Amino acid sequence: MRRNTVVIVVLATVVLVLVATSMVLLLTRQPTSDEQPPPPSPESVEPTTQTATASPKHTPMAFAREGDAGKVVVAVERVARAGNAQVAVAPRNGGRWICILVNGRERYVELEPGLRADDFPWIREGGFKPPPPQLARSATSIYRSVAKRAMGYDPERGDRIVIVVCPKAQWPQLALTWPAD
Repeated sequence: MRRNTVVIVVLATVVLVLVATSMVLLLTRQPTSDEQPPPPSPESVEPTTQTATASPKHTPMAFAREGDAGKVVVAVERVARAGNAQVAVAPRNGGRWICILVNGRERYVELEPGLRADDFPWIREGGFKPPPPQLARSATSIYRSVAKRAMGYDPERGDRIVIVVCPKAQWPQLALTWPAD
């Protein structure tokens, strides 16, 4: 009886890993030449001229590959493949806020509890929406998990993670900003 239980647990774990891996691959898969997505509509992407400016209450996100950002981007790229992620870190009241930008087919954003979409105007302006449940349970959950491990995440200190999924071709047009302190 105990042996059957162990076999069932192992098989269930293998199935869960395969499903999570499939979701990550589906999320990060680049379209083939015959299925190129249509260009974004003008109202869904801020004009490039606005990317360099931020309101007085917001600070532009600076994506980097060193320090905490470097640790996180390396960890996320192990899952999303090299070149498919960027990370920005901002010190915030003793903690660190981290934005993970990942290549994907659609525009999604996932905020941690306690963070409000209204504090990030680019979410509404850029047409970002919450990820569908299957994506939130698999891919974005994996990105969050590897980021937490890489950065030594401590919610009591004030660490928070924002996950943004967007086609890589649209990254240069994004105007991602941190809310004011």
